[in-house]
Amino acid sequence: MKMIRKKLIKAIVGLIATVLAVAAVYAVYYQIHYYPSQVYVSGEIKLEAYLNNTLWANGTTIDWGNMSIGETKTMNFSVKNTGNMPLTVFLTLHDFPPTNLIADCTWSANQTTIYPDDWANGTLTLTITDAVGNQTYEWSYWLCGEP
Repeated sequence: MKMIRKKLIKAIVGLIATVLAVAAVYAVYYQIHYYPSQVYVSGEIKLEAYLNNTLWANGTTIDWGNMSIGETKTMNFSVKNTGNMPLTVFLTLHDFPPTNLIADCTWSANQTTIYPDDWANGTLTLTITDAVGNQTYEWSYWLCGEP
């Protein structure tokens, strides 16, 4: 009777050990396949802009000088990615075109993706199509970078 009891206890302990081992293997498998590792990497969006090789600041106006209807002028506008992640750069204009001015202003490198320490070199072009009277017009430029 004692011998049967010992065998029964051994069998139960063996069964419990097997169930625990299978559960542990399943838990590891589940963890790997259903909870993938995650990491948060912080990126820095940082740009430097140069207008005709002079450092330029966001929100400023650009002096195009005197222009006539039908005239086009260009300037060099370059952007350096000084951050640590690739960025797509956009040059946007605020309050453009002003009332009574028909004009087009473009940057040839708009929507260019630049990598850290690389440059987007382009031409900023202003064309005056029509204007009412002789007056000064103002608008501002903003450079944006998106990951």
